[in-house]
Amino acid sequence: MIPLILVASLAVQAAPAEAPGALPGASTTVSVMVTLTEEPASRVYARVKAASTLPAPEAAAAAKEASAAQALRVRQQQDRVMAALKRPPYRATLIYRLDRHTNGIAVSIEARFLPQVRTLSGVKLAQLIQTDVPTAKKRPVVGDAFRY
Repeated sequence: MIPLILVASLAVQAAPAEAPGALPGASTTVSVMVTLTEEPASRVYARVKAASTLPAPEAAAAAKEASAAQALRVRQQQDRVMAALKRPPYRATLIYRLDRHTNGIAVSIEARFLPQVRTLSGVKLAQLIQTDVPTAKKRPVVGDAFRY
């Protein structure tokens, strides 16, 4: 049995578009992944560690420090973009954040604002995503991961 919320989400995504690239109805709330321009912390860690001429322990320490500083910059950029998205006219709601391997925020917003979100400062990409609602049938049982 599919939950009602998931069925509604699938209906929005499965509805035929009037034109290529057309968005769902203007008042439809959609889930959007907003990828931001600041480099993710894990990439900074890998880049600094690979470029280092220091011995391994010192190179790892330097990479960890650079990664921590980058994670702070990523979080600040996410906070700035989210603050803009929370204000009118967008009134977006945060779903979750990605800040280690990808710099992005998932938000719930009206579909009509998607083109404007793509033009915000610091936004690299904004695309529709499908959020899934966990149900009791989808949760694996400990020790029985392949039967769900």
